[in-house]
Amino acid sequence: MDSSSLGVNGSVQHVPRKSSDQLLKKFAEVGSESGGGRRLSTVIKRRRRRPNEECESPSGGGVVERKWLIPPAGRKSVVLKKIGIGSGSGRSQQLRIRDFRNKSFLGAIQKTWRRTVEGASKREMRDVFVAGKDGIGLLETSETANEVIEDFSQVEIGRDATFVGVYDGHGGPDASRFICDHLFKNLMKLAQESGDITGDVLQRAFLATEEGFLTLVRRSWGIKPTIAAMGSCCLVGVIWRGTLYVGNVGDSRAVVGCLGKSNKIVAEQLTRDHNASIEEVRQELKSLHPDDSHIVVMKHGVWRIKGIIQVSRSIGDAYLKKPEFSLDPSFPRFHLAEPLRRPVLTAEPSLSTRVLQPNDKFLIFASDGLWEHLSNQRAVDIVYNYPRAGIAKRLVKAALTEAARKREMRYDDLKKLEKGTRRFFHDDITVVVIFLDHEFEGKKAHVPELSVRGFTDTVGPSKFSVLRGVDENG
Repeated sequence: MDSSSLGVNGSVQHVPRKSSDQLLKKFAEVGSESGGGRRLSTVIKRRRRRPNEECESPSGGGVVERKWLIPPAGRKSVVLKKIGIGSGSGRSQQLRIRDFRNKSFLGAIQKTWRRTVEGASKREMRDVFVAGKDGIGLLETSETANEVIEDFSQVEIGRDATFVGVYDGHGGPDASRFICDHLFKNLMKLAQESGDITGDVLQRAFLATEEGFLTLVRRSWGIKPTIAAMGSCCLVGVIWRGTLYVGNVGDSRAVVGCLGKSNKIVAEQLTRDHNASIEEVRQELKSLHPDDSHIVVMKHGVWRIKGIIQVSRSIGDAYLKKPEFSLDPSFPRFHLAEPLRRPVLTAEPSLSTRVLQPNDKFLIFASDGLWEHLSNQRAVDIVYNYPRAGIAKRLVKAALTEAARKREMRYDDLKKLEKGTRRFFHDDITVVVIFLDHEFEGKKAHVPELSVRGFTDTVGPSKFSVLRGVDENG
């Protein structure tokens, strides 16, 4: 993949050869040698408040583009870039990089930044491209509907593993932020202790994260009671030694696009939706709470648990799990008519394991904001039939176009609505697409271990390095 394949609306500027050669020389000092496996390239996009993609003037909005060069598998190609689309604030976009020990490497990267148009405001859109080894092309984009975005996401690229997390918060951002800060760390700690990554290890990482957040709620309850009403769906995928492990609580979803007979792409859902709108989930809740006739209630045309929440599993939502965190009538949105006798939600994840096969072409991880408007099959058809560059953004646009159509609106008119108002038309949307290129299997590659987090504008070294000994001994 060369730099021209990463263009967005023709705005890409190619980095001069001198800058590329300088960076390749610097990268040689910190590059790692892979023992083989598939190659992964990762793109992360984050879209915030009303991006005006058509405007190119500094006064009306603009595009800021940043390019980083990190050579995958010995090639001189652009594999990390950053794009911001803004509303004319005049502030240039900054990328904070933490804890890079090799300062010369960081300096070489910074020298490759190029600006195409002035006027992009901070955090409007991110497009970060990094190299790994277990597939190729991970693209992530987010569309904001709420006044305060409650979604977080992260990608961890290691020499021998890849981690993707989509955290769709509700009630506030605290729970999803906590998951982003702690779940991967818990997974690495447990993997070191067990000497492997397995479904059981992933399950225990979920539960450890839940316990950690409930501890935070307990400490903060006195001064911030609303933290008890904050929770998050949590969708995680880990590719380790050729196997994909997926865990989820809530209604975010993972789907694989498989090449079937006659080269037709077929969607296979990897996760179970934990949402009261599904009859199976309602029956499960009724069987667990036979003495509670109000465990699921139809409210305003939507099935809700205790008349409040749609998801049956989450991290957080302490007020629906622990009687000590019940909220009084001064918080009517979260007040229970009857005292809580037992937890009505759980943080126990649904797990799936899949040994990746040559006919598995790509994976889609997304919050329910996407699946509310696109079927599994339509999503995989879009990914399969369009170019990889910008494919996550294309999925979001397809979902928004459908959301607008349902309200007899045009897509362009929907995009003009303010945050908060747009929540009446669609939810926050986070999408991650991973392309799996099996022909790279068995080839060596230089893989920088990176941690990229959506919403927080941070890129740094990944903690996957703690598994090097585990992989060598496995």
